[in-house]
Amino acid sequence: MRGLGDGWVAFQRWILGTAAAMLALGLWEWLVLLWLDGPSLQGARSWLLLLALEIGNLAPYVALASLGLVAVEAGGGWLVRRFGARRGLALSFGATCVLAAPYAVSMGVFTFSGPAARTLRFHGVLVGLAAAAIIFAFAGLAVLLGADLHRRFRRSALASAAVTLAVLVWTSRTTQPNEYEKLHAFLSLWAILLSSLLGRALLPPHWRPRPSLVLAGAAFVVSMTAIALFVAGRVPQVAWVIWSKSGVSRYATTRVSWLEPEVAPDGSNAEITVKPRLDTPETLAARRARAESVAPHIVIFSVDGLRPDHVGAYGYRERPTTPNIDRFAARGVRFQNAFSSFPATARFNTGLLTGRYMAVLPWQHRVPDSFREASITRLLHRRGYHVLVKAWFEHSSQNTFDPAAYQIDTHVAKSKRVTRLEAPLEERLPVMEQHVREARAQGKPSLLWMHLLGTHPVKRKFLPDPAFDFGDSRAARYDSAIAGSDRWLAAVERLMLETADPARPTIWIICSDHGIRVDEDGRSLYSSIIRVPLIVVAPGVSPAVRSEPIDTSLDLAATVLDFAGVAPPEEYDGVSLLPLLEGGGPTNRMPHRLIPLMRRGIYGAVYGPFKLLDVRGTQSLVNMEEDPAEEHNIIDRYRGLARLMQERAQVELQLRTEAIQRGLGASEGADEEDE
Repeated sequence: MRGLGDGWVAFQRWILGTAAAMLALGLWEWLVLLWLDGPSLQGARSWLLLLALEIGNLAPYVALASLGLVAVEAGGGWLVRRFGARRGLALSFGATCVLAAPYAVSMGVFTFSGPAARTLRFHGVLVGLAAAAIIFAFAGLAVLLGADLHRRFRRSALASAAVTLAVLVWTSRTTQPNEYEKLHAFLSLWAILLSSLLGRALLPPHWRPRPSLVLAGAAFVVSMTAIALFVAGRVPQVAWVIWSKSGVSRYATTRVSWLEPEVAPDGSNAEITVKPRLDTPETLAARRARAESVAPHIVIFSVDGLRPDHVGAYGYRERPTTPNIDRFAARGVRFQNAFSSFPATARFNTGLLTGRYMAVLPWQHRVPDSFREASITRLLHRRGYHVLVKAWFEHSSQNTFDPAAYQIDTHVAKSKRVTRLEAPLEERLPVMEQHVREARAQGKPSLLWMHLLGTHPVKRKFLPDPAFDFGDSRAARYDSAIAGSDRWLAAVERLMLETADPARPTIWIICSDHGIRVDEDGRSLYSSIIRVPLIVVAPGVSPAVRSEPIDTSLDLAATVLDFAGVAPPEEYDGVSLLPLLEGGGPTNRMPHRLIPLMRRGIYGAVYGPFKLLDVRGTQSLVNMEEDPAEEHNIIDRYRGLARLMQERAQVELQLRTEAIQRGLGASEGADEEDE
């Protein structure tokens, strides 16, 4: 009977500890949001709903964490009683080390997985040290519980847990969650563990709670959980704040589908399409004429992480970042709504190379044989082009990308320097000059595709160009790096004028793979990340500003081939922009186009001025024209349109993923037959 009574008391303490932990963690994160993101929600009602969501949203996770701590404490206590304090705690420490090792190793690898980190001299040692630190953290918590230190030194435990919890919540909110998702999930895990420890330490060691207090605690847990489920399903404006602004709760969101309203797709938007048909008999005839005429030189000038709102031609006036790009834009076509549908360098460049959406890309560059056969470099090589590619197609630091498989004549691999990812212009320019001279000697047109990495952060810091001293703020350093990259354009222009075959015209394409966070907040698919500049300069193309939605990497693959007089393969996921460039006419000839978006478990779509984002069922719909800062979730007013966008994007992404998987399966089957 005594054991049964002790178990009942432990159960009561677990309920009260869970309630206290929910309140502590939810209230602290709510206060951080209130301090940093006051304008995000309007009115006291919204903030009270957010507080309820913050607290109740954590209930199942805190309850499980509290139960886990009870189990670890009981197990550690049993080992101490069975084997003595020293041996028992040693066994508890060792068992926890073994259990935590796989997760700790994966976190250690992830922590040092960046392009610069992988080139560090003692990379393996650093990974091992990070993994060891994580293992010892879990093992230390187990020893603390097993030795009953959180009760013996209750005040110290309370103070330490509270301070560490506050630091974890603040750190998770104020650092870059869109770049380090796995690390932030780890911080969230520890925030929940520490809040659970705090809830247990708040209860005096031998205190037996009154039944009325236990009932109040249970009612608090159940009612807050119910309110949180309702808010998550029925008040999307508040639910979206959890994902877009919070640090810890972003990874602990509970939803139930039956609480969400039933919404049918809005049939008035049935004309929605992903791959519009722009070709007409006239454009097809023009393509045949290009195939029979002299092939032009083509230059693709891509700058990593270049945002249009830091380009002079797009209205930036704070610093002279892009005088050469602006000069080209004045005599070409500037697209106002160009997007990167998968804003990650390797996938963007692979999409441009193959014309296919690379929703699945192995760690080391590997694409289906059929994709490789239809790549723009192979097709241009057959057209007679001498091909130079300076771009990044893989996450691997070993540069295993095989240029010969894509018939690339001159391949410039990315720099392995830790301190600067881009080699100096003076080192790269002679390579490009030699390539153009070879093309002219062989009577061939040149393709120069360069992706510059001077604007890519190194250890989360932008490296300014020494020639452009704009200041030491993060934005100033970013602008300096842009100005340094812009200088390359003038050098390449002189190279083409002085070295290339003058009988052939030159097509210039200026773009970027994705945007980047500078000083503002924003997650992986915010406009600051997916909007990119796109400028096309070509003979016979009049200067203009166009507003069509452009899927930049996929549309450019088809456009580059079309400029060369090569018909884009039907299986390409993008469309050629030449009918827009040559035809003129209305500035938006693709009003019903939808562009699916995806990155790191976040899905979305762009349709006209609207952008939908979906994270584990939590959705946001914004009007990018009326709300460029994306602060107002208007999904309640357009639920039908949001459902239609979601369904159409999901279908398209599924089709593209299946195409990649079929292709990879066919490639592996061919390899087995060869063996």
